[in-house]
Amino acid sequence: MINMFRNLIMIFTGGLLLAGCSLPADPPAEQTLGLALAGTTHQPVANLDPPTTSKPGEPKKPTPEELEAAEDAKMERRIRSMAHYAAGVAHRERGEHKEAAEEFFQAALIDPTNEKVVMEVVQFLVVSRQKEKLFQLLIKATKDPAAPANIHALLAAAYLERKKPELAKVAAENAIRKAPKLIVGYKSLIQAYRQEAKNGANRTGQMRKTLERAMT
Repeated sequence: MINMFRNLIMIFTGGLLLAGCSLPADPPAEQTLGLALAGTTHQPVANLDPPTTSKPGEPKKPTPEELEAAEDAKMERRIRSMAHYAAGVAHRERGEHKEAAEEFFQAALIDPTNEKVVMEVVQFLVVSRQKEKLFQLLIKATKDPAAPANIHALLAAAYLERKKPELAKVAAENAIRKAPKLIVGYKSLIQAYRQEAKNGANRTGQMRKTLERAMT
């Protein structure tokens, strides 16, 4: 498992560095509201269209106040996460690896969107051979809707280590859904099919379709 995670970590962190990520990197801003409706200055007031309302079944657009509250909550999580991360670094420098692992664990769990920090925590847990804590982190972190594709791919690898290809395929598909242009999700999915093939299942067609999806 350690070699598998180390290879994945090298791929993910290398991509992050090439993209110019910094620690900590602020996540993208919330998607803003669409353009305001254009005014109709040439029509009488009585003929103006009524305010646009959401159609039945359509999600309600967030208000500016809701967007601001979401940004504040995100910033609060980032601050709490970095406080735990700093405490983990201090423990690590003093050789207190158990305490460092707990602080790093909390840092990644509070803000799984901070991919740079999460990957550093994953690497620390792999090197310190804390496989169970790493698995718990991946399970809990991927419950966050904002968790990035790489975390889902790592969870797929963890499931494969536990000989659970069905769950690995679910995690891999989540990674693909999160980032369809990244190779990590498709790679994880093919690895799950290969494990099933070793157990006697015919997965040639599924692997071919996955490769086709990756190239589209």
